Amino acid sequence: MRLRISHEISARFDQPVSSAIRNLRMTPRTYDGQYVVDWRIDVDRDCRLARSFDSYGNITHDFFLAGPLEDLTITAAGEVETDDTAGVLQIGERLPTALFLRETMLTTPDPSIRDVAADVRAAAGANPLDRGHATMKLLNERIKPRPLAVEDVSCITRETAADVLKAAEGSPAGLAHLFVALARCMDMPARVVSGYLADRDGKADAAWLWAEVHVNGLGWVGFDAANDRCPTEQYVRVAAGLDQHGVAFLRGAHQGPATETLASAATVSEVS
Repeated sequence: MRLRISHEISARFDQPVSSAIRNLRMTPRTYDGQYVVDWRIDVDRDCRLARSFDSYGNITHDFFLAGPLEDLTITAAGEVETDDTAGVLQIGERLPTALFLRETMLTTPDPSIRDVAADVRAAAGANPLDRGHATMKLLNERIKPRPLAVEDVSCITRETAADVLKAAEGSPAGLAHLFVALARCMDMPARVVSGYLADRDGKADAAWLWAEVHVNGLGWVGFDAANDRCPTEQYVRVAAGLDQHGVAFLRGAHQGPATETLASAATVSEVS
């Protein structure tokens, strides 16, 4: 499947700021099952984009803008060819797999999460793939999904795994946090992934988040608890990390007392 993607993130300040800095994770990589045909990032201000890789191997871009600034817009766009790999990812890693057993503020399990993980372990047995599918099915049945919010694409989400389980509802980011927390309780390395989903029918933002679990002998396997399925050729993978804070499409700060309002709009269409 050949997909055309466009993702615009804009910021507006209620009073001019003297400067702003941004860190972007908006560029997908090429690997088995995903080939980046063309990709570019544009900023509506004169600046220099510094491209690099973070410690997880994600492509990042950083830039600095001198003010005064009242607003700015970043657009990432391009085409990506995808194949259906049944959610299995084969990709070179920079870090040991065991790192993804580490807890974070957003994925720390409370007693309720540990109890659910024990139930899944007892019901699904020792096979990690069976545990992953059982966890995804359980979350899809018990947790009501909420639409993606702008906080899910920027690094200001506070939706923890424990919050989602207690409220019985959560955003794609929150569901990914809960999935990851449960997997790690079962000694399964797990991480959060950001990217794009092609079957949103233009009715909602195509930016998306899901989880991946490492299965020995197979590789990383994706699980989208919000949709109760493993990623298909309709998914474009962008970044992976311990939680949403490591995969946010945009992170940044500005100098000055202004309040910043963010907006995100992503679309994906199939190229015939």
